[in-house]
Amino acid sequence: MTETALVVPDPAYIHTVMLALCQRRTKALANGGRLRAEMHRELTEKGESSGYRARWILDSANDMVSHLSNKIARRFNAKHRDDRASLQDMLDILSTASNIIKKKSNG
Repeated sequence: MTETALVVPDPAYIHTVMLALCQRRTKALANGGRLRAEMHRELTEKGESSGYRARWILDSANDMVSHLSNKIARRFNAKHRDDRASLQDMLDILSTASNIIKKKSNG
């Protein structure tokens, strides 16, 4: 029976790989920030943005609205037969979610 030796990677190699992964992520986040700023500039100047980020945001917003109205409101309405979820409730949910996201991003 042949034993397989455990190969321990060189710590310098591990450091190099981890550093490259962190740099790639940092570069992608910086690029996202730059593209987001460009999108906001286009929206301010032209009232619309043609970039893929604007399309993604719009599609994601539509997904959230669909989720709110189709799942969350229906669940509320089924549980509380003498009450109904309204559009204002949906706006309150979105506002509350926005506040939660802001708090999480600050610390």
